[in-house]
Amino acid sequence: WCQDASTGWKYPCYHSFTAEDASKLHGAGRYYNFRDNYDSPNIHTVVLKGLAPNQRYCYSVDNDQRVFSFKMPADSSLFPFKVGLIADAGQTAASKASFDLLKKIAPEAVLFAGDLSYADGFGPRWDSFGRLFERLGATVPMAYCPGNHEDGLGEAYVNYKERFPMKFAAEASGSSNPLFWSHNLGPMHIISLSSYSQSHPSSAMYQWLETDLAQFDRAKTPWLVAMMHAPWYNSNKGHIGEAKPMKENMETLFYRYGVNLVLNGHVHSYERTKQVYENHTDPCGPVYLNLGDGGNREGPYLHWLPGRAGASRPAWTAFREGSFRGGG
Repeated sequence: WCQDASTGWKYPCYHSFTAEDASKLHGAGRYYNFRDNYDSPNIHTVVLKGLAPNQRYCYSVDNDQRVFSFKMPADSSLFPFKVGLIADAGQTAASKASFDLLKKIAPEAVLFAGDLSYADGFGPRWDSFGRLFERLGATVPMAYCPGNHEDGLGEAYVNYKERFPMKFAAEASGSSNPLFWSHNLGPMHIISLSSYSQSHPSSAMYQWLETDLAQFDRAKTPWLVAMMHAPWYNSNKGHIGEAKPMKENMETLFYRYGVNLVLNGHVHSYERTKQVYENHTDPCGPVYLNLGDGGNREGPYLHWLPGRAGASRPAWTAFREGSFRGGG
């Protein structure tokens, strides 16, 4: 479990079994797995309208005596504008440290670039993740994009869509699918894409993206930020080349409209690139941040790749580190 030293509260991150139970447990998804029949608690979604920028609001949840509060992000005229970033969190002591650090820095909002709970088809772990994540998610505005652990191992985005709904941002931005959306956040126009949806020029996501970019107004939001789970630029051996089709389909579109920053996860380490386009440094290209060091149970990826002609790293990478520091 993860334990909060200040309160003694333990956040469960595993399940215990008796010898008799274990003899019946032959893998998740088996029809004779007695723990495979999961009943979800009731999930309520409330839409709040007319909230003013930079104002704090208090709220409570039925059957809970606690009172929570959150502050709406400031508008685009107030600087500095602080944003928290994280991906690939999971449910470990390192995950808790990341959430605690993000809360401590008091950001206007947090952008979560996929792979939230690592429940991997085991429903109760979405509940335990909610308890662990509550310290941050209940008090800071959040926005998410889906990762492979929201899709694979039987997930099929079902828990993600219900527990962390982005359908309202999708509807407001003209998207037909909650897996990709856009929203103005302070001085930034945020575009969130799905690494696991079709991305070719005739696809729904590509056509929506092209329309959204054509409507982007840099006078209102000077920063254009894109977020998707799998990185286009990655000098780690882990997941190398997985996003190549999406990169080939969409990188020119990013360059044409001047995307400034791209947020990714998936690779369980941190990497920051220089401005780059088509695998070469370019002063008009975006900077890419790989944020996969959020703390998940699979651990950091430590196998970095060299560059060409004997270089220690590719020319387009600026900094890379394989460790969990307790903050995305």
